[in-house]
Amino acid sequence: MATSELIIRDSRIYHLDLIPGEVAGKILLVGDPDRVTIGEQFLENITTKREHREFRTVTGKFGGVDVSIISTGIGTDNIDIVLTELDALFNIDITTGVVHKKPVQLQILRAGTCGTLATEVSPGSLIISHAAIGGDGLMGWYQDDSQANTILAADFRKYILENYPNNTVPEFYAYDADSGLISIAQSLIPELFVGITYTASGFYGPQGRNLGRIPLRYTDWLEKISRYTYSGHGILNFEMETSAILGMSSCLGHKAGSLSLVLANRKMGTFLEETEKGIQKLMESSLRILTTNNSI
Repeated sequence: MATSELIIRDSRIYHLDLIPGEVAGKILLVGDPDRVTIGEQFLENITTKREHREFRTVTGKFGGVDVSIISTGIGTDNIDIVLTELDALFNIDITTGVVHKKPVQLQILRAGTCGTLATEVSPGSLIISHAAIGGDGLMGWYQDDSQANTILAADFRKYILENYPNNTVPEFYAYDADSGLISIAQSLIPELFVGITYTASGFYGPQGRNLGRIPLRYTDWLEKISRYTYSGHGILNFEMETSAILGMSSCLGHKAGSLSLVLANRKMGTFLEETEKGIQKLMESSLRILTTNNSI
């Protein structure tokens, strides 16, 4: 493998600035680097603390189980970087570029924030993703869609075309979350909501926000997707990373899920006032979910 493809700088992988052995097989992904610091207070026996750009990493133990917390920054483009480099740290000899014959399976959970469209879901609630639909296009760059939920993606595209017959529509993709992580989350958090996540390619227009400077192509976008259902699940929340985490993880052979704290109910126009308290709950709950099944 050419050095331009897998870039190593001072023996460390390019963006994450990590070497093999500094990351645990159970990984909690957060967007904001400050949330790594919040999660760090729940860890013991910390062995790794690294920071490069928006990527901050801490590795330690939670309940006696090795776990890493890593910040990704915002968006699926960053997830492409983080998931690729994490997998390389476990499954590629980064000094030679040779892929290991026996791959290591990671367990990955996103701990993030989101908005919701469901009137019954109030700010401060937690949502576990049953599946995620991506409107960002990332997974279209990869051929391995054997694990993709192509039926869900096609059904959602059909629904959107019916609602916007005179517009071009993105090539949506969809992936399921790991059922084991969902089951663990439900057993630990009785009040948990389960539904489909929509991953947007931006914060403003792609999430239906119109500040009056640029007209939106898809008017009433949130209202339209709030009425969509598939196999008994509706779109409960929307954010900017989950589809890529589920997609990249599935293609690479890892188990992945996404737990989201609801900050805003866009339909009701409400926002979580005690955000710091909610983030603390999100981080501790996510660490409990990730470390309950110590199979890795």
